[in-house]
Amino acid sequence: METMVSAITEGALKDLFDPFDESLIVEPYAHYHRLRSEDPVHWSPLLRVWVLSRMEDVKNVLNDRNFEAVEATKYISELARRAGRDYSSLIRVLDATLFYKEGPAHQKTRRTISKIITRIPLSQIKSIINDIATLLSAKLSTLFEYDAIAEFAEPLPHYVMAHILGLQKSDVRTLNDLLTQLTLMLDGCTLEVYDNINAKAGIALDLLQSRIAEAANSNAESGLSDIYNGTSGSQSQRLAQAAATALFTYRVGAETTMALVGFLIRALIERPSLRQTIRDNPTFAQTAVSEVLRLESMVQRALRVCTQARVIGGKTIQPGDRVMLLLGSANRDPAAFAAPDDLNIKQQAKPHVAFGGGHHYCVGASLAQLEGCIALEHLVKLPPIERAGDEKWYAGRSIRRLTYLPVRVVQNFGAVLDDVQ
Repeated sequence: METMVSAITEGALKDLFDPFDESLIVEPYAHYHRLRSEDPVHWSPLLRVWVLSRMEDVKNVLNDRNFEAVEATKYISELARRAGRDYSSLIRVLDATLFYKEGPAHQKTRRTISKIITRIPLSQIKSIINDIATLLSAKLSTLFEYDAIAEFAEPLPHYVMAHILGLQKSDVRTLNDLLTQLTLMLDGCTLEVYDNINAKAGIALDLLQSRIAEAANSNAESGLSDIYNGTSGSQSQRLAQAAATALFTYRVGAETTMALVGFLIRALIERPSLRQTIRDNPTFAQTAVSEVLRLESMVQRALRVCTQARVIGGKTIQPGDRVMLLLGSANRDPAAFAAPDDLNIKQQAKPHVAFGGGHHYCVGASLAQLEGCIALEHLVKLPPIERAGDEKWYAGRSIRRLTYLPVRVVQNFGAVLDDVQ
């Protein structure tokens, strides 16, 4: 390991990329550009992890089976032991988290979640998403000023997931309040935050366990019953496993889609002509969704551990070395995309890594894109909007999303378009 650092002094590298820099929350792309330009295969002495920022390198690792998912439960268990904490609820969630699994456990969980997400026929799920978007957009059409995240971006994917799983509508707000900080666990955070996440995850798991028990006893087919049927062991063990899988499926999938829809709304504000372009030609909605996914990359980072020595960018990654893949950087790599920082919906969308890649490619990618397209079709029919205050951001660096986007209806949209054009 020391040989890796000797090529460039540790002091020089320490200032090149700070993974905890608060500016990464709102605007990480200048940091990524510097990394790609100066040290695209970068050794971070702070985290003791390789940081990759180029598309070619990121894709190669995603598709190389010699780079495996990191066992996050091991690190949280050790943290809990040292701190004298009981993080059993958090560990249960991590045990069920798909992107921390490998081998048979990964395959089994992936099959279960795939079955849940695809259990409703495509034509029917389109209708369900459309009905939810119609209700939400109808309310927005009566408002002059509102928070676009709370009123549209957040409820849409969560109500969709609740329907797929068979949860009650009243569960949505309860679960969202309990799980709002859940994905901060992906970044590494303070003991106070871990304490809060663990406590609220425990309450959420209890709620889901009770819903799964109800589903199993009713013999009615639902996403929750499918999850339960895919477990093994005693009844209490099965309920515990199913609750953790349901929690992961509900929140993590919906959270990234919530981020996507929030960024679509933001794109309509920042590019007023985009609304009319999509209204005139709805086929551009799919390209717009793909471009926003690429530009904003709801999941900014992914971690892997090397199992067999690999040379990347002239540097040797040794077995046991951890690798941080900057998906958000790869998606703006000028070597992979012309005008990488621009949103261009009139050109053919190019492959990106917003949903990861390889055998860990996001199992809910198609559903997320479908929700994004349907959301955009409804949003462009609403009165045009502008910012009504400062936006707020989620505190994570792995998951990038808006938590608050105050908007108001534009009173003189024609003048705004003239200024833009």
